[in-house]
Amino acid sequence: AGAEARLREYRRMLPGGDLATSLGGRFWDAVVVTAANEGQAGVYRAQLDQLHSRGQLPGERTRYLVVPDPPGPRVGSGGATLHVMLRLQADVGPCWRRSRILLLHAGGYSERSPAHGTLGNAFAQLPMDAANMGAPATMLEAQLVYLQELPASLPPGVFISAADVVLQMPALAPLDETTAERASHGILALGHASTVAIGRSHGVFVCDRHELVELIRRGADDESRGKENRAEPMDKNQIETDARHAGVIECVRCLQKPSDAEMRAANAVLPTPAGMGLPGGGGGEWVL
Repeated sequence: AGAEARLREYRRMLPGGDLATSLGGRFWDAVVVTAANEGQAGVYRAQLDQLHSRGQLPGERTRYLVVPDPPGPRVGSGGATLHVMLRLQADVGPCWRRSRILLLHAGGYSERSPAHGTLGNAFAQLPMDAANMGAPATMLEAQLVYLQELPASLPPGVFISAADVVLQMPALAPLDETTAERASHGILALGHASTVAIGRSHGVFVCDRHELVELIRRGADDESRGKENRAEPMDKNQIETDARHAGVIECVRCLQKPSDAEMRAANAVLPTPAGMGLPGGGGGEWVL
């Protein structure tokens, strides 16, 4: 139900939709796609031209930018991020810092997926009709659909994601004033609960245990209220009402593809909510 509601909301922002001319505060001020070099950037720009001309992207064409990495040795995602920020500063001045920008890293060569080597993973097609016009959606469009709530929920800044993944999450409740203020400082990462096995091949956040337990407690309360709300009818354009509480907690360490021993030594492995004395929450141990 949540995915369908997001899709309906996204289509309202496309050309011809009732929200197409009022995107301020509800959609990204800019969507930036990185490229490995100028040649790849040209291919990406052509793909964006086609998607926009067919009415598959919200907003004006100038909202979508492609920035190639600087010439020379590969700079990686970190270097590409800094390069994009320098380009934005040079092109539009300091006002970009007050904007909400989605930055998708797509500067790879799709070596693990050769079929997408020409057009890039960001424009790989999916069995999903995001624009409701009988055409397969791209990975880029899928990200715009599933991340559509973030511009209205997060403070101004640059939200960084990889172009070859699609994130799915519950509906997010608006941040309260204290949480929004805390989220506006430093680097903010989007974390989610995963199994210990998944943690071995990904990044794992080590957070203050007390703060994390309090966040889980609020989430359990939100879930209980959501079950009550599901009994009430929803408007067809309304996002699901059982929005989860989005909290901001301090990250003490970030472990990159850690072993089980490293995760346990860092106190990153947590028991189930039931094992922590909280309501609900079956399954095994988990990490953030």
